[in-house]
Amino acid sequence: MVWRRWGSGPPLVLLHGGTGSWTHWIRNVLPLGQHHSVWVPDMPGYGDSSTPAKGSRVPEIAAIVAQGIERLPGRAEAVRLVGFSFGGLVAGTLAANFPRLVSRLILVGAGGLGLRGGEKLPLVAWRHLKDDAARLEAHRHNLANLMLWSEPAIDALALEIQSSNALRSRINSGPFSRGEVLLEPLSRVTASIDGIWGRHDPTAAGRLAEVAPILRRTDPDAGFEVIEDAGHWVNYERAEAFNARLLDLLATRRGQSATG
Repeated sequence: MVWRRWGSGPPLVLLHGGTGSWTHWIRNVLPLGQHHSVWVPDMPGYGDSSTPAKGSRVPEIAAIVAQGIERLPGRAEAVRLVGFSFGGLVAGTLAANFPRLVSRLILVGAGGLGLRGGEKLPLVAWRHLKDDAARLEAHRHNLANLMLWSEPAIDALALEIQSSNALRSRINSGPFSRGEVLLEPLSRVTASIDGIWGRHDPTAAGRLAEVAPILRRTDPDAGFEVIEDAGHWVNYERAEAFNARLLDLLATRRGQSATG
């Protein structure tokens, strides 16, 4: 695994989403690094990291990430672990299976909670397209239908991140995210839990109100933050609001429900 680090302070690990890399956090690492040692890996099968063994599922990927956390230079305490989308599945599974490594678990638009009932989002294939402009338009379509709520948020940087990450992704996380993969491991998490979601996240399938109760089955004091004017990739689309909410959660043992 390839890891990148910013800042200093208590260890904070950020796990990106499917078809992603560390660049899913490009608008977060510097502000968060003012308060924490921010460690951001490319998970196995993504970005610059190696491909895991054929047939690896979420528990196997979580185990590899856990080995990486154990080896982080200078880590003297359990980490605060934040998982976005597919990274939320990995983070929750890791926190359940390796509890001594995780002191806080914060899920961001995490899949695997059974909210979509196996339904696929209207994304378009792009690998067969030979024309660069056609590929770019396909990535724009997918950003609009999955990742970002507002049209202005689909800027040149978002398109570059999506295009680059898609080319290097070797794991299809969709089947895991559409199911209920996270529910069982989440029930075993002993770390305190919080959640941050964008108001218009299509992966919640109009069932955003069900997320907080799911988290509170395990942690009755779980904080749940909803950020307005944002879709699934809330940490990019509303980065300033997201960074502030995340830092507020990390500064206290428990977060408080809020909207904004």
